[in-house]
Amino acid sequence: MATDLYPSYPDVLQEFFGDNLIHQLCLLHLNKRIVNDFPKKTTFKQELTKYWLLNIFYNRDAEIEILKDKAEEEERVIKEKSGEEYKEWLKKEMKTFKKFLHEKKKERQRQKQNLKRPYFNSLQIFNTLIDEIDSFDKAIHKKITLKNKRN
Repeated sequence: MATDLYPSYPDVLQEFFGDNLIHQLCLLHLNKRIVNDFPKKTTFKQELTKYWLLNIFYNRDAEIEILKDKAEEEERVIKEKSGEEYKEWLKKEMKTFKKFLHEKKKERQRQKQNLKRPYFNSLQIFNTLIDEIDSFDKAIHKKITLKNKRN
């Protein structure tokens, strides 16, 4: 049974079904939670981290490749330009990235593709993130650690 993240579900389901139930969390709600952990206006570095986390459940490899390049470029721009110039650059480049996302979505819809990953593939990606946990911001580090302790 798949449920949203309401905290009382596991206990209620355990009481009702006992060991005859496999309970999993809804991927839509897990993805929403990841997205909500980030500000609305992100940097490319933050966006890359967000997509690494989203990549656990759905194949976001194409987006990650672009974001890696943009995050590296962002570091150079921050060093070379003033704050206002950086903000303008970020706004322009983020708009280009959002357009890319929209085009990818339309392409997937036309081809009737699903990005969902098989469970064991998701588990491998999650374990890779655990191995690289020290490279994440403290808030993300904490969330990944908590999720890992629950499993």
